Amino acid sequence: MLFFFENLVKITAKVINNAEKNYSRIQKGSNKTNLKASELGVY
Repeated sequence: MLFFFENLVKITAKVINNAEKNYSRIQKGSNKTNLKASELGVY
């Protein structure tokens, strides 16, 4: 039971880590598009 719990914690940590990486990648991407839009004078 303990072994299963440890695996669950590892998997959860991996999923959270991946989600954070994807989130930061999305934020960087949206910052780039915002910058391009402001350069074009859209905003």
